[in-house]
Amino acid sequence: MGDEAATVAPAHEPSAAPRASRHPTRKWLVAQITALGALLTLLLTTGGWGAEENVALVGYLVQALTTYLVPNLDTPGGVPLHR
Repeated sequence: MGDEAATVAPAHEPSAAPRASRHPTRKWLVAQITALGALLTLLLTTGGWGAEENVALVGYLVQALTTYLVPNLDTPGGVPLHR
């Protein structure tokens, strides 16, 4: 019986080079929903689209793009790696 444990294969075989997924993490998606909510709140409180909304939109787009470009490889609880 003691030999059975030695013959059990590991749950997964690590590949030579794991690669990060191109899919956004749940954390990234939640951040986008929060940012869009803030932009919508600004739009509703100012009563229309203006310079403030333009600045907020540019800020939103920049943060969305830059945070997407950061690899998901080291994100705890993120998208599983493709192996």
